[in-house]
Amino acid sequence: MCAILKERNVDTSVPASAWARDSRIKAAVIAAPTLAFTLGPERLAAVSVPIQLWRAGSDEITPHPRAAEAIANALPARPEYIVVPDAGHFAFVPCSVATAKRAPAICRDAPGFDRAAFQEKFNSAVVGFFRARLL
Repeated sequence: MCAILKERNVDTSVPASAWARDSRIKAAVIAAPTLAFTLGPERLAAVSVPIQLWRAGSDEITPHPRAAEAIANALPARPEYIVVPDAGHFAFVPCSVATAKRAPAICRDAPGFDRAAFQEKFNSAVVGFFRARLL
C-alpha cells in the first residue's frame, strides 16, 4: 500500500499531533478494519477504552488474519471480538437501491447471507455495547 501511494506522490507522513488521544472517546466499535498491519502493539499500547471488534468471516478485502485479528492481538486488552460467518467486507454497510446502482460490489453478498437480518443484529449489538459502557 505504501509503495502504491509513494508511486502516486501521496504524502504518507503522519504528524505526531495526529496521534493525540481524544479524551471524549470512551468506547469504540470497529467493523472490518483495513490497514491493520500499520497498527502494531506499540501504536495501540495506549488504547484503554473498551473495544467491540467485528470481522467478516469471508472478507475478500481484508482477509483473516491480517486485519481484525491483527488488531485484536495488538490491543493491550482483548476486545469483544465477533466474527460474522459468511459475511463479506461490506456486510456492515447498509445497502440502498441507490447504492446498489452506483456501487453494486458493495451490495453483493454470498449466497445465503441475509444482510438485512444481519444488519438488525449488528445494530442491536452495537447499541447494546455502547449502552453497557457509556450509560
